[in-house]
Amino acid sequence: MAYKIRTTGLRFSVGQSVLITDCINTVHTGEVGTIVGVESSRHSPTLDKYEVRFPSGIQKTFWDIQLRDPCSKIA
Repeated sequence: MAYKIRTTGLRFSVGQSVLITDCINTVHTGEVGTIVGVESSRHSPTLDKYEVRFPSGIQKTFWDIQLRDPCSKIA
């Protein structure tokens, strides 16, 4: 099966604040952190991984679908 090469950029960038959603349950659901690293997928934006640092200093990796802009309204 041939993979398509993605044509869109990253949704988030290093230094940006993000909110952890409940798309995939985690102890960090509802917390806001800062993007400190990015691993983009060649195939799909939903497969992008983001390293997030919380105010406590803890760093965790999350999938794109687990994150949203903390200032955006929920649809």
